[in-house]
Amino acid sequence: MNKQSASLKIYSGKQTSITCFSVENFSVMIDDTLILKELNLTIQKKNIHCIIGPSGAGKSTLIRCFNRICDETDGLQTEGKIFYDGENIFDGSVNTSELRRKVGMVFQKPAVFPKSIRENVLMGVRYHKKLSLLEKNQIVEEKLRAVSLWKEVSDRLDESARSLSVGQQQRLCLARTLAVEPDVILLDEPTSSLDHVSSRAIEDLMGHLKEEYTIVFVTHNIQQAYRIADQVTFICDGNVIETGYKDQLFNNPGKKQTKRYIREDLCDC
Repeated sequence: MNKQSASLKIYSGKQTSITCFSVENFSVMIDDTLILKELNLTIQKKNIHCIIGPSGAGKSTLIRCFNRICDETDGLQTEGKIFYDGENIFDGSVNTSELRRKVGMVFQKPAVFPKSIRENVLMGVRYHKKLSLLEKNQIVEEKLRAVSLWKEVSDRLDESARSLSVGQQQRLCLARTLAVEPDVILLDEPTSSLDHVSSRAIEDLMGHLKEEYTIVFVTHNIQQAYRIADQVTFICDGNVIETGYKDQLFNNPGKKQTKRYIREDLCDC
């Protein structure tokens, strides 16, 4: 893989106890196309880290590498390292099933199964441990309450999940992710197919959930990132252009490319 320019601005310092992910000189090639170019980036624990950038910048590719769901992409090659809690997740000894339990993911479009609401919540957790009926009921109620869905569906748990609205389905997917007790939640443009009210409901949930989870949130919506992010990374053309705390990056960006993208929604990287 050809060496490309490193990211232009990164968090400084070595890994600390507050570090969740540390991306070091990480590149991704799919077939003959270089998608990510020697990225360097730090994701801190228990906050919301938004990744912004234009379509095709490499945002979704990066987030899918954090739990190695990228492995399912034909023709994919990687170089460099991604450390999760101090361990390189691309080391051959890593158990990807356990990694994906700890690092859950919610996709752009709700991925509900053609089963009941109850069964959708339990779909993942039942493969990790045996549960009594009481435990199942507790998990269903607890996780649906966590995503503010319990009051809306508590009397219809055995109905098809597909009977729910798109916004409700997305919150159901989030409840299913929480049921396996992850440490990290990855969200790849989870509100792009939702209406304004449903989008704001998801945003509000993130604000509560960051007290317990690390959240990495990919969005093309600059205003959304400003509303919910603690930290922001701007990616363009496979490079990290700039990363930092929200107020710093939005109010006083260090790179002219960042300033133009934030103010004009245009990228000239």
